[in-house]
Amino acid sequence: MLLTTFISKLLGHSRTASAQDKFRESQESYLEFLRIAERRALEVSPNYKLAWQYVFRLQHLLMKQRCFRFEYLLGNGQMDTLTSTSISSITERLDKGWTDTEEFSLKNELPSYREISREIDEIKSKWDPSALDEPRVVLEKDSEYCKARLALSERAKRQLGV
Repeated sequence: MLLTTFISKLLGHSRTASAQDKFRESQESYLEFLRIAERRALEVSPNYKLAWQYVFRLQHLLMKQRCFRFEYLLGNGQMDTLTSTSISSITERLDKGWTDTEEFSLKNELPSYREISREIDEIKSKWDPSALDEPRVVLEKDSEYCKARLALSERAKRQLGV
């Protein structure tokens, strides 16, 4: 019985570490996709440069915020085996499961996190969600953008073992 418990914990830890590694990889993959998407967006619809810059700046900031939250929970031992079983469970915990107490603590502990959060709020307060409806359609028809999106999807499938 003791050996079975030990092996279960060991396997659970291995799955947790694997999910955490895959989460980090997925974040890197998405950042790579964002770099390509931003370049293509600015190229196919240069008249919307400022709006595109806001969109991609916001996406980068949200990714940084999520990474800070991930490392915060990991460092505090709050990323338990249930939360860390998959990329989606980690993402859900960092986005929907993030508490006001955690937000307050992280903002107090890290000035850089506080600044990122402030900038996110600032961009969101000025943002018109329909500002890029038309140029988004043009971007989604761009072959290089489509290739980058497909590559992101393929990497995600590999990371998930699909």
